[in-house]
Amino acid sequence: MSNGLLLLLLLPLRFLRSRPAQRAYLTTLLLSISTLVLLFLAVISYTLFYIHHIPHIGVQKPLYLQFPTSLSTLSHLLPHQHHRHPTGVIHFSGEIIPQQEYSVALLLHLPPSPENQNAGNFMAEITIYSTPPSPSSPASSPGTVIATGRRGGLMPWRSPIARTAHTLLRLPLLLLLPNTKEEEAVRVVLLENVVFDEPARHAVVSLESRSRLDVYEARVEFYAKLAGIRWIMWRWRVLSFFLGSGLFFAVEILATGVVWWAVYGWFAGSGALAASGGGRHSEDEDETVEEEGDGVDGADYLGFTTPETLEADDEDDEDDDEVLLKSDVGDSGIGSLSESLGTTAREKYAGGASSSSSNSRRRRIRLG
Repeated sequence: MSNGLLLLLLLPLRFLRSRPAQRAYLTTLLLSISTLVLLFLAVISYTLFYIHHIPHIGVQKPLYLQFPTSLSTLSHLLPHQHHRHPTGVIHFSGEIIPQQEYSVALLLHLPPSPENQNAGNFMAEITIYSTPPSPSSPASSPGTVIATGRRGGLMPWRSPIARTAHTLLRLPLLLLLPNTKEEEAVRVVLLENVVFDEPARHAVVSLESRSRLDVYEARVEFYAKLAGIRWIMWRWRVLSFFLGSGLFFAVEILATGVVWWAVYGWFAGSGALAASGGGRHSEDEDETVEEEGDGVDGADYLGFTTPETLEADDEDDEDDDEVLLKSDVGDSGIGSLSESLGTTAREKYAGGASSSSSNSRRRRIRLG
């Protein structure tokens, strides 16, 4: 009873195991996997596009200035005689892209020493090349110049009273924190809204002043000024991510549909061609069978004898003789029997002769 009730309750759920339901499960699974794969590829594609298309907004490169003691120490770096001043070389590895506006600045951390205070204005120069530096290059041709800039800078000036007050305020920090040091930050903008026609490979920066500057630290800063779609993609990153990934996903869906339609059409055309060839072959076989059947009927019509026809004729002759013999015995007794036997023998002999002649004639016709 319980088993019957359970089967009755599960009866509406039997369609879940039917062939259409299984086909629907398989189709749903394949579509889900395909959708996830295409969505993953769309996300990866947009990420790579963003990395390749959107430059680094701020690129900072440390500048290690060298103070040569002779005139030939850095002669392979510059095509002029500025190597007598503090000079540094920076290298790029693809951070600076072409066809993009940049602002280039030099940031110096200078100690408030008497030399720097008395140096006054100094000149900072940068030369950017599209080829990496090579020690074997001649001094007159260090590489292809794609940008150059030269600007002046000045260390901030303070009066003696202001300098004394500033020192007293920072005195606790200088005493408690050993790493704290007195310094002044000087920022010199070297290039503005410059667009590089070629990728930058290295740059040479030099400082010129009446007296040699004392420098704690130096950095070169590149700031990209985005515009158009680059600015939109950088300003609204999340929205651009969803829109860009959706666009890539739509293109992938469209391409997959076109490929599927082409493949399905090709297989469908091949199947139709094979089916038409098989039908033509079956029709040829039917025509062959009909021709063979017509040949047999024609042979019978022309009187050609087959072995089966001969056996049937012999059986018919024997049946006729038996019937005739029985009728004669029943009508005239013993006398009639002898006459009947004689007559039957003569008729049988004549019938046999005629049958043998007819059979021989039929055999000759068949052999002929």
